[in-house]
Amino acid sequence: MTTIFLSKSMQHQALVNIGGTGHVSHGKSTTVYKLTGKKTQQHSSEKETNNRTVKLGYANCKVFYNPANGTTITLPSSAESAKDPITGEKMQLISHLSFPDCPGHFEFMATMISGSKVMDSAMLVIAANQSVPQPQTYEHLLALKHSNIREITIIQNKLDLLTAEEAESNYQEILRWIETEPIFEDFTIRGIIPISAEFGYNLDLLKQHLAFNISRVDRDYDSPVKMTIVRSFNVNKPNCDITNLRGAVVGGTIHHGVLSVGDHIEINPGILSIDKCSGRPTLKPLYAKVLSLQGNTDEPMEHALPGGLVGVELSLDSGLATGDRLVGSQLAVVGHGDPSYNQITGQFEALIGDINPKAGQSYKMVSSGSMTTDLIVKSVRDTQVTAVTKVPIVASTGDKLALLSGGKLTATITVETGQLLVDRVMREIEWTKPPYIVINDLADVLPTETVDIDYRKACENIVYRDETNVGATVKIPNLAISCPTRHLIEIKNINDIISAIDQSTSRDSHQIDVKQVLLNFFKKELSDSCRYKNDMMLIDGGQRQKKLIKPIISNLMVKVFRCPSCRSSCKTVVYKSPGDNYYSRRCLNCPSVTTTKRLF
Repeated sequence: MTTIFLSKSMQHQALVNIGGTGHVSHGKSTTVYKLTGKKTQQHSSEKETNNRTVKLGYANCKVFYNPANGTTITLPSSAESAKDPITGEKMQLISHLSFPDCPGHFEFMATMISGSKVMDSAMLVIAANQSVPQPQTYEHLLALKHSNIREITIIQNKLDLLTAEEAESNYQEILRWIETEPIFEDFTIRGIIPISAEFGYNLDLLKQHLAFNISRVDRDYDSPVKMTIVRSFNVNKPNCDITNLRGAVVGGTIHHGVLSVGDHIEINPGILSIDKCSGRPTLKPLYAKVLSLQGNTDEPMEHALPGGLVGVELSLDSGLATGDRLVGSQLAVVGHGDPSYNQITGQFEALIGDINPKAGQSYKMVSSGSMTTDLIVKSVRDTQVTAVTKVPIVASTGDKLALLSGGKLTATITVETGQLLVDRVMREIEWTKPPYIVINDLADVLPTETVDIDYRKACENIVYRDETNVGATVKIPNLAISCPTRHLIEIKNINDIISAIDQSTSRDSHQIDVKQVLLNFFKKELSDSCRYKNDMMLIDGGQRQKKLIKPIISNLMVKVFRCPSCRSSCKTVVYKSPGDNYYSRRCLNCPSVTTTKRLF
């Protein structure tokens, strides 16, 4: 009998999944990054689209707690221990969290629904500088509802962009929405937490809330293991030696049971192909043995539990896992997987508007939390529909299949029965899983109390926007005099640029040495031979410096003053809050606000 202790497993694997949901650009990824220290946008397509989330991203962190003074910190999963930043005392590990970060763009709602399948709870991030609700805010709530997630924490983000009065108005708007929106009847609101993810305001309260109030999740460790595959990889490098080949690697979340090294598993629905003998379409599940398990640290594991993302290396051809080919499949102990269907019958429920399905109508369907395929309605009787799918899917009675039309979540089908219209070839494997017992010893680790977040008191930690610190509009500088070896720039115009950063002289912390900042900038960009002479900046050099001056000034304007949204530069202002090291750049043409620590 193998004994598994949860406190030991928590060292290597996240045990709780908390999803980041909300409208596009409301700060989901930034919030997750501030909590974990990891950017979830790792795919090449995300880096090519201004770091917007496209793929389902994962980031993990450990939560450490000092009961002596209540200090709570989060560190990357690789951290084995932590010391209190105030007292230097050793802190205790109380939780290991995983954050599936979902896209906010409506084009990627299928990916968002994929992520909701593996969540235990969710953070609904709402940007305070926009009206409530935004389109994808509501759609994400629909996806959470139909993924049986019942606990959400509302994160009121970007409060640093508002005045105190505007922040209060947005808070009241959120409260009215909660009171009047029927969908909230299906959720338990665990609190509204005001934060600024960019500046870190109230992130300590958010960490305490997640560790103390969300970490208590009941799991089923006794049932046969079932895992939804949300990623699959070929980890072998090109031209690697055949003796060093690795098997297929899949990543996903275990819903119940315990997966161990050496287990014999099956992956359903498998591979659909034409049988050479009968000439009929045939579905063949994949069978393999678990070779290794990887959690959120570099140390391999012997057992994987329900909770965060787990990497599983299988005795399977790695080519089958290339390019996420196995995404949407189910990994289960041999003989205990859910059935595979390509014709399903269930109850149709419209989510947006009055949608009446018709025979022959097609939808994009998300099943198993991850697989996206085409579905065609075959027949309709009242609210019951029978439909066929392009490829077989894994489903069981009571599962909800999400239907998308035009990229929007429009309806669901609750599965009642199903049928496989192709042949299925099963393999007889005699194998018995070794016995194990899971000991939940987290009661000795987790704090017994919960944390109540007082919204009003938390707002006292926010540094709101102060309109009195807004500078003047920006003026474009001009090149005044130029000769083959020496270039002079009108300092007056450039002074207007620098002074737009902060015109306040009431506080010494706000005073900026304009000439020195400007001189340092040009020294860095051109050469050390920059100096002042009277009211002019003198730059020694030949034609190369002459050609570079105007592009450098243009880059200066883009970097500091051009709005990244509407590209306006003449109506951009820069300001700085009292006692803050960050500059905020606000556009007068659009509501865009960005922050930066260093302007030059």
